[in-house]
Amino acid sequence: MLRAGWWKPEADEAEDDPLDYDDGVEQNTAGTGPGERDTLHDVEVPLFTSLLPILVPLVMIAFGAFAELLDFSNAFIAFIGNANVALFVGLLGAYVLARAAAGTERTDKALKTGFHTTGEILLITGIGGSLGAVIEATGLDATLAGLFSASEGAAVVTSVLLAWFIAAVLHLAIGSVSVAAITAAGIIGPVLTSIEVAPIAIGLAIASGAMFALTVNSNFFWMFKSLLGLTTQGALKSMTVVTSIASLVSLPMVLAIAFVV
Repeated sequence: MLRAGWWKPEADEAEDDPLDYDDGVEQNTAGTGPGERDTLHDVEVPLFTSLLPILVPLVMIAFGAFAELLDFSNAFIAFIGNANVALFVGLLGAYVLARAAAGTERTDKALKTGFHTTGEILLITGIGGSLGAVIEATGLDATLAGLFSASEGAAVVTSVLLAWFIAAVLHLAIGSVSVAAITAAGIIGPVLTSIEVAPIAIGLAIASGAMFALTVNSNFFWMFKSLLGLTTQGALKSMTVVTSIASLVSLPMVLAIAFVV
C-alpha cells in the first residue's frame, strides 16, 4: 500500500516541528557581542521555584480534600481546593516564571503552540463526551442491551459479533477504548447467563470491538499525531487504519476461541 501511493509525505507529515524554537533563539541572540549575555538565559530560576507551578496546585487540591475529610471545609476552601482552580493557578504561575526565565517572545510562542495543540484535542474530546451523554439520555444503551437480549440462545457467531459490534459503536461514539469496553461489558453482562458462549470469549470480543477505529475523538489519536509530527490525514492513515485492521483481524481469533472454550 505504501508503494502504491497510500502514504504521501507532503500531505501526511507536518512540515514544521511545533516545538522547534530555533528561530526565536536566533532572533533573540542576533547582534550580541562576546561580552553580551543571551537574553534567553538572563534569569536562572532555582529548581524549587521551577517546581512551584506543580507543587502549589497539588497542595491546594490536597488541602481541600483533607478539609472535606476532616469536616472543616467551607465555601472558600472548597473553591481553592477545586482541581480546575488549582490547575489554573499553576498555569498562571508557570506563565509568569517562563516570562521571567525565557523572555516574552519565546513564552508567547510556546503558549501559542500549546493552545493550537490542546484546543483541537479539547474540542474533539468534548464532542465525544457529548455523544456519550446523548447515548445515556436517549437510552441507546438500553436499545443495544435489548438487541443483545433478543439473541438469547442464538448461535455463537451471532453472540460474539453482537458483542464486538456494541463495543465498536460505543467506542466510535465516546472516543475512549476503556470507557467503551466497560460500558459494553455493563450492557452485555446481565445476559451472559442466558447465552451459550463462554464469558471469556465475550470479553475478548468486547476488547476487540473497543479497539476498532481509534479516531479523532480520542485523546491518544492527537498525542500520536503531535508526537510523531503527522497531519490529521496522516494520523488517520496510520493510527485509525492500523487499529481497525487489528480489531478486524482479532475477531476471527475470538470466534475460534468461542467455539473451543
